[in-house]
Amino acid sequence: NDVLEGKMTLPLIMAYKKATVSQQSLIESTLLNPEKFEKNFSLIQELLKETQAIESTLAFAKNIQEDALKNLLKLEKTPERDLLESTLHFSLNRAISS
Repeated sequence: NDVLEGKMTLPLIMAYKKATVSQQSLIESTLLNPEKFEKNFSLIQELLKETQAIESTLAFAKNIQEDALKNLLKLEKTPERDLLESTLHFSLNRAISS
């Protein structure tokens, strides 16, 4: 849906960085022309796999999560901190299982 709406998401950015010039043009063309979405969707999916963009995105998110947890642990233990910690674990686990 993000591609259909012309949104440049992190997986697309990761793929774009590793893509060839023609693959970059495919991404740009698809984002700028929603009518090309159906035609190009499988090509975009293949590009995401080929460039390991999903794996790169999850690794990036994991690093951010680890940094956030380190900072949270510096705070006094409170129900609010526990909730933030649970939310961090839930959001990344949800992203991985989706």
